[in-house]
Amino acid sequence: MWTTVAQSRVGRTASALWRYKGPIVVSLTATALVTQSVIRARQQRAQEHIAPGTYLTWRLYDGAVVETKQPESLQSLLAQASSKEAPPVLELREAIRAIHTAKQDPRIRGIVANLSGINLPAMIPRTPLTLAQVEELMHALKEFQVAKKAQFKDDAPATVAWTDTFDRQTSYLLASTFERVYMQPTGMVPLVGMEAHVPFVRRLLAWLGVRVHSETRKELKSMTSTFVHDELPPAQLANYAELLGDMQRHFARYLGQNRYKRDGLEAATDRAAALMHDGPYSAREALDAGLIDGTLHYHEHKSRLEGPRKPLAQYAKITSRAAQREPLSPRVALVYLNGAIDRTKRPQSASDAMRGLHEAAEQSDIDAIVLRINSGGGDVVTSETLWGVLQDIRARTRRPVVVSFGSIGASGAYYTAVAADAIFANQSTLTGSIGVALMRPTVTQGLLDKLHVNVQSLFTGSAALSSLHELDAQQLKRVQRHVDQTYEDFLHKVQQGRGISRAVLDRLAGGRVMTGMRAWMECLPEQSRAKLPRDHARAYETSTLADASGVPSVAVAPRPGTEPREDTRDGHGRGLIDQLGGLHDAARYAAALAEARKEPEQATGTRTMHEPTLVRPAHGLGA
Repeated sequence: MWTTVAQSRVGRTASALWRYKGPIVVSLTATALVTQSVIRARQQRAQEHIAPGTYLTWRLYDGAVVETKQPESLQSLLAQASSKEAPPVLELREAIRAIHTAKQDPRIRGIVANLSGINLPAMIPRTPLTLAQVEELMHALKEFQVAKKAQFKDDAPATVAWTDTFDRQTSYLLASTFERVYMQPTGMVPLVGMEAHVPFVRRLLAWLGVRVHSETRKELKSMTSTFVHDELPPAQLANYAELLGDMQRHFARYLGQNRYKRDGLEAATDRAAALMHDGPYSAREALDAGLIDGTLHYHEHKSRLEGPRKPLAQYAKITSRAAQREPLSPRVALVYLNGAIDRTKRPQSASDAMRGLHEAAEQSDIDAIVLRINSGGGDVVTSETLWGVLQDIRARTRRPVVVSFGSIGASGAYYTAVAADAIFANQSTLTGSIGVALMRPTVTQGLLDKLHVNVQSLFTGSAALSSLHELDAQQLKRVQRHVDQTYEDFLHKVQQGRGISRAVLDRLAGGRVMTGMRAWMECLPEQSRAKLPRDHARAYETSTLADASGVPSVAVAPRPGTEPREDTRDGHGRGLIDQLGGLHDAARYAAALAEARKEPEQATGTRTMHEPTLVRPAHGLGA
């Protein structure tokens, strides 16, 4: 029977196919792979297609925009597993670059943002934006609005924001940048002004049996006050008042420009500042005050949207790939330094930043370097090491190194930054704190008795580093001399890097913390300062408030009749910072500086500058 089957037509066909089974399988596999590749390519083209009149949709919850993405933790993996679609997260630079790209893209009609925090996985990190980060996004959105008005020449809003409620006032400030702001009828606008709470633990330490010795240079350096005082000393309280007052005024000025610009800058700012004294506001109250444009539920808001839509995060990916292929775009290396400046190894630490800087310096296709700093300082030795790295790279490669301060760039961070070609800061960046602080705790017998512990110490040399022994008079003098020397070295480096005279620097240093705007204003010539609004350099006064809770409170208000300080003396040099601006501004400046330093035969004839492409070295990434 098998012979009959084999000799039949079916059998002969099967036999032939079996003999060529190898080539047939290969052909079928290749065909399947090619077909699959074609299908994927078509799907990708469909996803990347941007139709004319597209609105970019932006889910702008707390944590949707971060300074840098951290390595995936167990928490983030669980959050992704608990949600069918993990909410997109953009780095601040990615969000701003996408907005800038959309500004020039004629296919993009507008941006629609949803600031609601509802329907998010519980384990999603809720990282709120700082005021300085909001500033950078606001500037990008303002430029986008102006560009779209010129492109489409109609009255339709280019930016619309909706939320069920606002969880914090910085979220509302960002939303106020949008041309239309809608909120659910039961929502709230928590517009309440600036606040700071400083805990003091001296009594707790004394009760435990720990004595703390503090050395600061100078009286405005407040790092150790929590441990050695029961309240802020008068000079530090005045500095805090100035800082909070400036932040309040910046917030009010931005809000006034966003919502009440028809009143004029000064009147709009005063109107916004007055509203911050009476908040928070219900949706109805916010509507009456002009803080929002209407009350809508989400389905009502969604039904108003017409035209094709594309998520902003997806648009950012699409346009980022195109930007990387731009041959004329200057390549600017971006290195991050986040958190305390010390010798600890962690993502975006000082160690990571140093490795990233060295790597960028060795790459021949890098035109300039931007060091993005978000740090309140730290270890003086590590700060000086970073300072030396910047000095070495500038001297060895002749490439521009520009520092961009994010939310904070103070103390050791400023120490590092003075070695750069230029320093950029936002108006609300916390900066300065040019000073030194040392704190030495001593464990007394009282704590040992509480723990029922006895300690017997033996020394072959000095006991100056022992936390179980007080400093004697000779040791205390040496410690004070070391602190003085460190402070003098800090001042010398600022003078060397910024060209500021000692007389001017003594007024700006001593541990004084200030906003980026005040740091910039303090060293402006009189004629330039006179062109700016008068509220930029106000003085502030404090008054103690009685509170039923018993917690001491201090009110901060502008001092009546104060005007900007007039100081026409020489010696301001380049000032504490070179320019007000964000990361994008710093990158453009670095690219322009690199172009200007090229040899004449290397430079482009017309000096036409393309938008810089930010390149992340392998280190300093946090991933």
